[in-house]
Amino acid sequence: MHLSNDVLIFGEALVDFLPEHPGPLATVARFERQLGGAPANLAIGLARLGSRAKLLTRVGRDAFGDFLVATLDAQNVDVSEVRHAPKGVKTGITFVSITEDGDRSFLFFREPSADLTVEPADYAQTPLDAPILHLGSNLMVYEQGRATTLMLARRAREQGVLVSMDVNLRQHLWTDPSQAAPTIRELLPYVNLLKASEEEAEALVGGARVPAEIYAKLADSGVNCMALTCGADGAWWFTPSAAFHQPASTVQAVDTTGAGDGFWAGVLHGVCELTRQDPNEKLGSDWLARVDQGTWKRILRLATFVGGRVCERMGATTGMPHAAEVPWADLGWPF
Repeated sequence: MHLSNDVLIFGEALVDFLPEHPGPLATVARFERQLGGAPANLAIGLARLGSRAKLLTRVGRDAFGDFLVATLDAQNVDVSEVRHAPKGVKTGITFVSITEDGDRSFLFFREPSADLTVEPADYAQTPLDAPILHLGSNLMVYEQGRATTLMLARRAREQGVLVSMDVNLRQHLWTDPSQAAPTIRELLPYVNLLKASEEEAEALVGGARVPAEIYAKLADSGVNCMALTCGADGAWWFTPSAAFHQPASTVQAVDTTGAGDGFWAGVLHGVCELTRQDPNEKLGSDWLARVDQGTWKRILRLATFVGGRVCERMGATTGMPHAAEVPWADLGWPF
């Protein structure tokens, strides 16, 4: 099969409203509209680095849905598989509040929004024309979204497509938060590349706190490679043959929204570069295990650079760097 894309991304695209100043939402009079949703942010991050990204999602038949599609298209994200929700189901919106040191919290309006109405028939026949399929967990809060996510993961495994996952756990979206971790764990046997924060990983493995122990438990579930993100303390990277800590970039954080999405864009762009070096190589867990630690370190340096750049600007994608803005030689690229 001809691979038209580098990464297929399945998940939510939302509209974020960013405050004009830090502080509680009740004190903010004006907001700026921007694209949001971790999968959509990731798509833009990948496209700016030079990877070909296609987003699979649903948006509303409304002005905000039109805004999302136009914004993604303008950033060179393939929107040919974006579907529209049934009439009357609106595009999801989020109000973001930001503290003085750049930390953020969210007020979601998704009850349910267009992205949460996705169903298996939307993508049962969609060609998986990329070496990587990326999934999140937020669309698994409803049964049809869970079924669609698992269907895509199974199809990817059957076709030799690498599966990437961002845990991105949002407990408040779940009617029964106690079901979040067990539902997400259903996806782990299909996952080759996993991104999770310390808190998310602990929720998945039942309280383990040492990074190596967390990875060991997730590897037992089928995960090959894992980034354990630690905010300002950088990230741990684990594979069957490599384990190391990558410090965060030194930046003056303005807004941390989208930093993890930028970080993961760097990781997946690096993996895409590896797949392009030998397009006939059979992908999978054995292929990932053969990637040496030096290569992974160069990929993680790119990831922390991109994540740090995101923190320097307001908004999830405003600070995502274009390829021309990346100091490739300083990061050890090309491979």
